[in-house]
Amino acid sequence: MLDMILHVLTVLGIILLILLTALTVIILLVLFFPVSYRFYGRKEDGSIRVSVKLKWLFGVVRAKYDYPDTGHLTVWALFFTLYDTIIPGGGQASEEETKPKKSRKKEKRTRRTKKQTVSETISNQKSTETEGKSQENLNTEKDSGEDENESNGSEEPAVTDEAQDNAEASEDGVEAAPKGKIFLKFEKIKYTIYRIYDKIKNIWKNISYYIELLREEETKMLFGHVLFRCRKVLKNIRPRRVRSEILFGTGSPDTTGYIYGIYCVLTSVTGRDLRLTPDFENAVLRGELYVAGHITLWTLIWNGLMLFWDKKLQSFLDKMKKKV
Repeated sequence: MLDMILHVLTVLGIILLILLTALTVIILLVLFFPVSYRFYGRKEDGSIRVSVKLKWLFGVVRAKYDYPDTGHLTVWALFFTLYDTIIPGGGQASEEETKPKKSRKKEKRTRRTKKQTVSETISNQKSTETEGKSQENLNTEKDSGEDENESNGSEEPAVTDEAQDNAEASEDGVEAAPKGKIFLKFEKIKYTIYRIYDKIKNIWKNISYYIELLREEETKMLFGHVLFRCRKVLKNIRPRRVRSEILFGTGSPDTTGYIYGIYCVLTSVTGRDLRLTPDFENAVLRGELYVAGHITLWTLIWNGLMLFWDKKLQSFLDKMKKKV
C-alpha cells in the first residue's frame, strides 16, 4: 500500500514539474523573445495601400492587416486562425454600400414618409389637446368675469391711511434710489477687482511653487532617470530597417525648401535609405515607405518597473498632490 502511494506521489510530482517547466519556458519566451514588425505603405494619386505584419517565435504566431485589399485583421497560430475581424474603414464595403442605388433611394423615401406621418399624427393630437384646453379656459374666464362684475357693482374700493403713507414714502424714495444704485455698482466693481486679485495671487503662488519644485536637485535627478529609461525603450522600439522613396511638395517653394533642408540635416542620422525628392511647383505627396524592426517585452516591463519603484518619482507625485 505504501509503495502505491509513493508511486502515485512521484508521478504527480513529475507531472507538476513538467507543467512548471513548460510554464516557465512560455513566460521566458513571451518576455525575452522579440516580436518582429513590418510596415509597408504606398500612396499614389487617389489611392492608399497599407500592410502591417507581426511575427513571433519564428512565425508560429502571426498577425496581418491589409488596407484596402481585404480590410481584415487576422491572427494565426501555426495553421489555425485565432482571430479574424473586419476593421471599420477597411476595403470591404458595408451592406448598405453594396446595395444598388435604386433600392437605397427607395428605402430613404419610405423612411421620410414614415417620419412625416408620425410627425403629422403628433401635431394633430397636440392641436386637439390645445383646442380643448382653450375652450375650458374661456368658460372659466366667463364665469370669473361675471362674479367680478357682481362684486364691483355692489362694493367700491376704499382708500386707507396705510396706502396714503406708502404713496408718500415712494415719492420720497424716488430721489434716493439713484444714489443707492450707484453705490451698489461701485461695490460690485470693488468685489470683482478683489476676486481677480486673489485669483492672480493664487496662480502666482502655484507657479512659484512648481518652479521651485522643478529646480530641486531631486527632481533634476528624477528627470535624468526618466530620460535614461525613455532612451532604453526607444532603442528597443525603433525600427532596424527603414526604406522610402517619397516625392513631396507643399505648393509653395519656401516651405518645401525648409522641409527639404531639415531632411538634408537629418540624413546623417536617418541614412541614405530614406530618400526624399522635393517638388517646388506642385502640392503632391506620393511614394512608398517600408519599416521593419522588433520589440522585446522584457525591456518595456523592466524599464517601467524601474520608474515605478523609484522613490524620487513617488516623492515628486506626493508633492504635486499636496499642492493640488
